Amino acid sequence: MAKTLKYKIAKSIGKLTYKGLKYLPTGGKAYPGYMYLKINGVDNLNTLVNDQIKIGSILITGTNGKTTTTTMIIDLFSRDFNVTKSVDNNTIYALTTALLSKSADIGIFEYGIRDIKHGQPHIVQKQVQPMCVVYTNISREHTQVLGVKNSFKDYIKAKTLLSKDMQDGIVIVNADDPNTTYIGNNKEDNCTVIYYGFDVDNISDKSIGEVLCPNCDKPLTYTHNFMNQRGIYECDCGFKRPEPDIKVTHIDITDTQMNITIEGNVYNVNTQSKIPINVDLTLPHLEYITYTTF
Repeated sequence: MAKTLKYKIAKSIGKLTYKGLKYLPTGGKAYPGYMYLKINGVDNLNTLVNDQIKIGSILITGTNGKTTTTTMIIDLFSRDFNVTKSVDNNTIYALTTALLSKSADIGIFEYGIRDIKHGQPHIVQKQVQPMCVVYTNISREHTQVLGVKNSFKDYIKAKTLLSKDMQDGIVIVNADDPNTTYIGNNKEDNCTVIYYGFDVDNISDKSIGEVLCPNCDKPLTYTHNFMNQRGIYECDCGFKRPEPDIKVTHIDITDTQMNITIEGNVYNVNTQSKIPINVDLTLPHLEYITYTTF
């Protein structure tokens, strides 16, 4: 899109607002973006994206583990690229503020989405045109917005819209969650889909009861539960947990540390091929494991 006078004014005011508010306790995380979109319009956000981001953007969404996952991705990419970011913010205004904050090679944005009206995921996807969307998991904890209880199906739909119209790029999903797996299944024809998950026996949970198949609404059959609705599952309709491309194959937890082995095939964007990996990690002991991130 051409850089119109209106765009230049909106960008200048947005950046000036950001510089004035970033030292406040709140950091001005949303208002500069609000000012830009108020002046230039949501439908012109793509102009700012193309102006500020050289390579592309990564969006991270889900119910649990978004902030941890986003922080890890930022840390990894920041070692090789200039990154602009938005963490623990779930609105289009915060995302736009991050874009205004600086020009960068890559944008990495946490994007929560509790409903379509407030999250506008279809608009964000269209305007940002992410090169990658990451799904942690989708469960029932965050279906209430501003005191209004939304249906779980509407909640899933809102998350799905963040990648639904992608015609290229990478979608990374939690294979142990039937809801994110279903999103991945439906993107395999036009995107590269990477599944991740557990392949261990010593992480287990009791059954939480009936979990419906996202493909046919019949109850899923579980042979192993990792946590809540996440596990190894299948349905009579043919829907089932895929074999993860990247998987945790060993976890040993002591009083002081966690020893983890990650195996699988990492997708290389440049060569469009998969590279086998086998990595052993030693991490400080945590009081609990956030399942949706490694």
